[in-house]
Amino acid sequence: MATPVGGSSRKAILEAANRVGEASNDFLRCVTQDGEEQTLESGQRSFAEEERAYQDELLGLAKEVANATAGLVVKAKHLATQTNLDPEHQQDVVYAATQTGLCTSQLVACTKVLAPTIHQPTCQQQLSESAREVSVAVEGVVKAARGAGQSVYDQQQNLSPEEAAEVNEAVQDVDNAATEVRNTLDRLNAHLLKESVR
Repeated sequence: MATPVGGSSRKAILEAANRVGEASNDFLRCVTQDGEEQTLESGQRSFAEEERAYQDELLGLAKEVANATAGLVVKAKHLATQTNLDPEHQQDVVYAATQTGLCTSQLVACTKVLAPTIHQPTCQQQLSESAREVSVAVEGVVKAARGAGQSVYDQQQNLSPEEAAEVNEAVQDVDNAATEVRNTLDRLNAHLLKESVR
């Protein structure tokens, strides 16, 4: 039976996967560049150039997801610092945000590793599954944030209107940040779909 991977071990694995992906990308670029463009007329793009452009955009979109997720994590942690939340809801929000960060790190690592071979259906499926895990994790953050907001609403008689409004605003900020992550995931998935129909 496999033992669960600890946080530091998982980070080391993701960093190693990143390095392998970058090295594979560099190697494949060197191999495909040698003399491939000699027979092409000026202005015409080779298949290898199109592949490189596609891969670069794919990596750029994965980074956009990571940036949007970082924004979501910041908003979620801000919500968790609200003194009017009970400790259980604070922990739920922090845990959900941490899981989203981990899933996104895995997505970026997966993208770097798979980009050179993304034309293969199994690689596309793996990347799509990794993106789906981020999406599920984002919904977990939204659910935890709304649960925290509901708990504040339920005890509203104990809070000033300003205190309740502050928590509600923090919940809305999480919702807005989650929408941005969803939008970046949609762009990533749409780009991935382009490769599957080529």
